Amino acid sequence: MQSNEWIVQDMLELKRGGMLRVEDGRRMLVYLWEGSAWLTQDGENRDVMLGAGSWFRIERGGVTLLYALAECRLTLTSPYEERYAVAVQAIHPGARLPRTLYQAQPTAVESAFGRLRAALRRRLDSLGSPAPGSSAAAS
Repeated sequence: MQSNEWIVQDMLELKRGGMLRVEDGRRMLVYLWEGSAWLTQDGENRDVMLGAGSWFRIERGGVTLLYALAECRLTLTSPYEERYAVAVQAIHPGARLPRTLYQAQPTAVESAFGRLRAALRRRLDSLGSPAPGSSAAAS
């Protein structure tokens, strides 16, 4: 049986204190080429320490955080060619905002539900407001 692994991020460098945030990256593999890092996942009681040459396969949905304990070089791969995560972000030490490395595009169904949700929200909001041209104050 052949198993393909697709490169998500190749040779990503994180300075000490930098973080990597993976949202819903189930089955994604983190391979640490250099450095050391601490990895934690939503809903998981155990954390993982990674050293040079070690790897970890994300087995849960939710958010996975990797914190660079020393300067790191890492690769992210996935068995999925596309939509391997909702988002992947790097947060560099001292930076105010994360840098988005990957953001999944919504599928046609997700887009349709988003438009439907927005239309329903507008309709519900209009039910609570007075009709155009009417006065809210009684004489």
